[in-house]
Parts: sequence; C-alpha cells; structure tokens
Amino acid sequence: MTFGKVLIFAIALVALTSCIDTGCAGWRKVMLRPASVDWLAENDPRALEEIIGHAEFGRDRKCW
Repeated sequence: MTFGKVLIFAIALVALTSCIDTGCAGWRKVMLRPASVDWLAENDPRALEEIIGHAEFGRDRKCW
C-alpha cells in the first residue's frame, strides 16, 4: 500500500469510529435547585416527570 492509501484508510477509520454512539452523545445532566423542583411539581408536573426520566436515562447508561 502506498502512503496515500494508508492515509486515506486511516482518515476513513477515524471518521467511522467517531460515529459510534455510546448512548450518551448529546446528553447532559440537568441540575435543578430544590426551589425549581418544588415549582415544577406544583406548576408543571409533566415537565418534572420528563426531567426525572432524562436523569434516569443518563444514570442507567452511566453518562453521569
């Protein structure tokens, strides 16, 4: 193999491996103050449930 072919192969390999998703890509932990949790529980319980689901998803996949 010539150097050029090896270089192209290496670049392609790096590009392909960067597409591997561990399940955490794009996920970040949502931090809430206790007062925010209380407000959401009273005013928007559905949003609070979704935030809790988000936290459990990340925890279960060891994203955080």
